[in-house]
Amino acid sequence: MTPKRHHLTFFQFQQNSNPKKNITSSLFNISVKKTNARFSRLVILVPVRLDKRSSSRHQTKRIVTQVLVSLLPEFKNQNDILLKPKKILSKKEIRGITGDLRFAFRKFISGP
Repeated sequence: MTPKRHHLTFFQFQQNSNPKKNITSSLFNISVKKTNARFSRLVILVPVRLDKRSSSRHQTKRIVTQVLVSLLPEFKNQNDILLKPKKILSKKEIRGITGDLRFAFRKFISGP
């Protein structure tokens, strides 16, 4: 689960009136909105159509959360981020997930 200050609900994401920017990668559909909060906030949605078993959806959410929390300190500015995986992920794919998210967020992450 994301740290409390970085937690965001889907309803809160929708209520943000700033325009959203959609980013598509091989593993994720990502929507990003600017926010007035002091830090970036996350909402991760794993659709039921990927897998009907909640255990595999929760596992995917935990993996994505783990990777995103490690990337949060590198973000340049404050954004609300909605992230939807395109497939169920496993722990074996963490390196690929990290690389994919770094590439998708290259405009929002500081450094090379």
